[in-house]
Amino acid sequence: MVLAIMTLLREQAISQPFQPAVSVSHLRDEIIDVSDRKRLAARWDEACKIVRRDSRVAQSVQSIHGIPQDMLSWVSPVVVASPMAAQRQASPLVDNPDNADNGGGDENDRQPAIRSPQAQHRPYASSIYPNIADL
Repeated sequence: MVLAIMTLLREQAISQPFQPAVSVSHLRDEIIDVSDRKRLAARWDEACKIVRRDSRVAQSVQSIHGIPQDMLSWVSPVVVASPMAAQRQASPLVDNPDNADNGGGDENDRQPAIRSPQAQHRPYASSIYPNIADL
């Protein structure tokens, strides 16, 4: 559930950079089916606590149609990869036989290994919150 909240916040920041805030109740409605709200209320509250403590997320209160709403927004820089960048990441130089340490090309031809952002990302939340997958 934490991952779903973070993903929606990040997607909002990408698609609407001038309106990155999302109502907490809207997030809940997007993630949890109406029939499951009562049953998952405690898990939702715990997931919201975790998200609110994340340094990449900002909290605010905004008036929507005259009603104060708790809002969350993604404040960390968002990098949107171009299709060309995604294509380069799909075939990193590590997989290039000319780049291998076992003899392909000479020393000056070798390029540094490129890793995708997914490979570089090491989620810290699972070490802080051991049951994060359950939220």
